[in-house]
Amino acid sequence: MGKTGKEVAAELLAKGYSFQNQKGSHAKYKGPEGQVVIVPMNNKEIPKGTMGSIRRQMAAKPQTPKKESGILGAVRNTGSGKKAAESARKDDKKPKKKGR
Repeated sequence: MGKTGKEVAAELLAKGYSFQNQKGSHAKYKGPEGQVVIVPMNNKEIPKGTMGSIRRQMAAKPQTPKKESGILGAVRNTGSGKKAAESARKDDKKPKKKGR
């Protein structure tokens, strides 16, 4: 028989995970190595596929944010450049739809 969200949460706490927050019926736990696990906190049995997802989240390595460098490091996609110009040209060639 499967486990409920409360049972899974108790196991996570026993393994060194700490409760972060809860939004609606989903609780977020952070592991000792930084991995984040989301657990549905209802009184129902957690489906097999969801339990697989929780196990994968527990085994996942935490993602580190990429550092931006240089003066323009904070600016990601400004919409300028060669691809934006090509896209604009394609839009000009498309026939415009007539309104009804």
